[in-house]
Formats: sequence, C-alpha cells, structure tokens
Amino acid sequence: MNSPEFFARRALITGGGGGIGLELALALAERGAQVHVADHDQNALLAASAIHANISAHSVDFADSAQIAAWIGGLAPDGIDILVNNVGISGAVAPIEALAAADWDRVLRINLDAAFHCIRAAAGALKARRGVILNISSAAAKAKPPDRVAYVVSKLGLEGLTLVAAQELGPAGVRVNAVRPGLVENPRWRDLVKRKAEQSGRTADELIAETLQQISLRRVVSQSEVVDLCLFLVSERAGAISGQIIGVDGHVLIGP
Repeated sequence: MNSPEFFARRALITGGGGGIGLELALALAERGAQVHVADHDQNALLAASAIHANISAHSVDFADSAQIAAWIGGLAPDGIDILVNNVGISGAVAPIEALAAADWDRVLRINLDAAFHCIRAAAGALKARRGVILNISSAAAKAKPPDRVAYVVSKLGLEGLTLVAAQELGPAGVRVNAVRPGLVENPRWRDLVKRKAEQSGRTADELIAETLQQISLRRVVSQSEVVDLCLFLVSERAGAISGQIIGVDGHVLIGP
C-alpha cells in the first residue's frame, strides 16, 4: 500500500531494531517510504532488514557522536524527509546518591546527546526538503518517578531540545514535535517492572496495580497507538503542527 503522503519519502529512525521504532519503520515502509533504521543490536538489525524491502538497517553506537555523524552523513546527500529520534535506554533504577556516574553519563549520551547530534547532522538535508523531526520522549518527563533521575532528566532535556529546534528550524519549513508515550505494553516495560519489583521486595503485579492508579484510564497503551500518532505527526496532515509535546499515556495524573 503506497500512500501519496509517504511515497518516495526517506525516513531515518534511531533505535529502529525493535519496539516502537521498528513498528513505525514497518508502517512507513508499507506506505511507500524508504526507511533507514539504526541500532547497535546486530540480531535486531538483521530482523529489521528482513521484514520489508523498503527497510535498510545500519549499525550505529549512539553513544558515539562520530558514528552518528558518519551514518547521517552517508545518507544526507540523497535527502532526508523524516528524522525520528527514538533510541533510548532505561538506565539504572537507583536513588541519586547511589547512581554511578557512568550510568548517568550513558543515559544522557544515548537518550539526549544522540538526538542533538542527529538533528545537527541532518538539519541541512531536512531544510532542503522541508522535512520533519519527531522525538520520542516519555510520560516519565511528566510523572518524574523517583529512582530514575537520569532517565527523567534525559527526557526533559529531549523535550527542551524539541522546543528550541522547532523555533530555529521552523522558518526553513522544518517541523519538530515530541511524543510522550506512557506505559507501553512491551518487553522493555516488563523488564523495568521486574527490576523494580526485585529491588523493592514487592511483586510485579503489585507495582503495576499501583502505577495504574496514577493513570486516568487505568490502562497501559499499545505500541500501535503510539505509532498511529507518530504517523500522523510526520505526515502532511500535520503540516501546521510544530513545537508540540503530545502524550499517548491514558492521562497520567502526576505532574504539571
């Protein structure tokens, strides 16, 4: 199914080897876009490149700015229409005084610095084609859960980067937005719950039930619900939407 909104457009997705990134890559590819996903997981990259002819996979360590520049630099001459900064890690679950400096540094490098380096490297190509940037934040930026300081700060920083980039690149016709997924039903969330349960001495079911009390709709969201919003925001239908941070979280009740 080729959609006139995506046919022949070129999209770059970081952290596209699995989860939301891979599902978005497949959705764009099915609509005719040429999609370039990048990840550090070789097995995930092989799987990603095998699911659709329009998807190509690239190995990139997003803690390394030189690798980011090389990846985007190799693709930019052929044009970039869509950049999705999706790569992210959860990091350690620990109070501030117990968080290792190395854990802090790695979360900030991958969750925030990598997005900056991607935007910096792709800005010229995006301006030339009046492209769009979509940053994947997290409802944690709103809820600000304890023991996850590096992750929360990285996502708040990503949202700040979104707002500044929207102002700077807007006059060239480049739109920049961020999506805030809530609790997404996927292996990454289940792993986080398991780790928190082990550290707290409580069961995973207890933690999930407690967390859902802070969500108005009392439910987690699916990856497809997040992807549907992403597809809209990178499409021409959202041509007047920029500088926005939009939640897909069932209405998280904590935070401003």
